[in-house]
Amino acid sequence: MTVCVAAICELTRVLCVSDRMLTMFDDWSYEPSTSKVFQFGRTEIVDGKQVVSDRMLVMYAGQSGTAIEIVRELHRMVAPGSPLRPEPFVTEDVARLYPIAYGRVRDRHAYDDILAPDPVTPEELRQGRHSLAPEVAKDRLRRLQRFRLPDVALIIAGIDPDGMAHLWQTHAARVWCTDTEGFAVIGTGAYHAISRMMIAKWSPRMSRAEALLHAYEAKKEADEIVGTVGGETDMQMIAADTMAHFSPVLLDLVLAIDSKREAWIAAHNVAFNEALAWTRAVFGGPEPRLVRSTRVSATPPAPPTSPPAPPHPPESRPDA
Repeated sequence: MTVCVAAICELTRVLCVSDRMLTMFDDWSYEPSTSKVFQFGRTEIVDGKQVVSDRMLVMYAGQSGTAIEIVRELHRMVAPGSPLRPEPFVTEDVARLYPIAYGRVRDRHAYDDILAPDPVTPEELRQGRHSLAPEVAKDRLRRLQRFRLPDVALIIAGIDPDGMAHLWQTHAARVWCTDTEGFAVIGTGAYHAISRMMIAKWSPRMSRAEALLHAYEAKKEADEIVGTVGGETDMQMIAADTMAHFSPVLLDLVLAIDSKREAWIAAHNVAFNEALAWTRAVFGGPEPRLVRSTRVSATPPAPPTSPPAPPHPPESRPDA
């Protein structure tokens, strides 16, 4: 019940746009004020100066509890001091660790659901190091192989030490790079958001201004068409030339972009209706149905200055 959009712009920046809808167990959903962006960034003091490192964000869609488990497992694997932490800290190496994090969470859930009554772990069962009866072990192994986590997808966005931006996307245990397309989209509204980014002919060389408009439009269109995407919008950007892990886009700017969007939708409707009238004049046919925007304007209409006059009473007529 969500959509997350990440877009590379200017080759060195990533803009992340998402709703705030969370899906819990049994497909219960609600929209809290928390962000769906998990920050891997950190700062450290070097020679008395603050240095920003690990510029990376992870966005998630799907069952929120399971997604957060996987994100936290991945974060522990790449934290300073971890033997699995890649050096130098590059986006691809972190993304390649994702299937391991996914597998660890899957094994924990599988143990709870299948093996908890038995004195054996998933790894011991696979390797045959157990004391279970052969028929019991065969049944447990078959159930373990068929076990699936709830549907989860992630976007891993990062700025490498050379200043270049990179995007990786996951679904279940699979992970792949989307640097060539320059954008990644996950969630129930993904197909509509992807079509909007394709219509924009998105390129990772586009400007940050284009990223703000196109990524926001992709999120809003998914919201309006799917109907289950959250209405709130969270926008953040990571780049190599800032003194922060990430730069949140302020709410005032988001509202201003939404107002501009309403203006261009209205202008598009006017132009379309003019073209429709011309086409009818040339080709004939019945009266066309004019296009009217069904979107709610960001600015509410002004209240009337005076109350409307009461209706006139009906005129009395003599009986016939």
